[in-house]
Amino acid sequence: HFQCWNQVMSQYGLTMDYDTYLKEAAGIPALEHAESIITKHSLSISAETMVEKVKLIYSDMMNSVDLEFMPYAMESLQYFHEKGFPMALVTGSIRPQVDPILKEKGIKKYFKATITYDDVENSKPDPEGYLKAVSFLGFTKEEYLVFEDTANGTKAAKAAGLTCYAIQGDAELHQNLSHADKIFLNLSEAIQFLEKAKLI
Repeated sequence: HFQCWNQVMSQYGLTMDYDTYLKEAAGIPALEHAESIITKHSLSISAETMVEKVKLIYSDMMNSVDLEFMPYAMESLQYFHEKGFPMALVTGSIRPQVDPILKEKGIKKYFKATITYDDVENSKPDPEGYLKAVSFLGFTKEEYLVFEDTANGTKAAKAAGLTCYAIQGDAELHQNLSHADKIFLNLSEAIQFLEKAKLI
């Protein structure tokens, strides 16, 4: 997503570094982010048109770029799956972007439910997506643990009344995630904590 947005912004002589993207754009609905860019730089383009440009670039990239997950993502999915924990995916991305990745990477089998931008009226930081996942899986709120990597994501999880661990490899961004219950540099650290605390 970072590369897609930068390609579109470059058409207007603009650029954005990765830290800025993580702080200002990651986890934010595309239209909202586009409106922010347009207002900030007084661009003569509609937010809808900008988002369509991003979607086109994303589609092209999906056919040529091998996506990389964050460290220990695949291992963590397998770990929780083997322990029998039902999992749901709650994302601010649109379903046409999500489903092909789940299929291509062979991870769809891990999720009992996938809640995307298209399945809610209000995206993160609104808790609607997480509340839908809670309703679908059917456990009490106290039994859920959410892993998130953005401020909007952690806000959404906490607004839904769920325990949330933030996973962010850049320690300088941890201040943006202070409302999470705990913050870890990677998923492996989080699992080690859960095991040591005998929570799993």
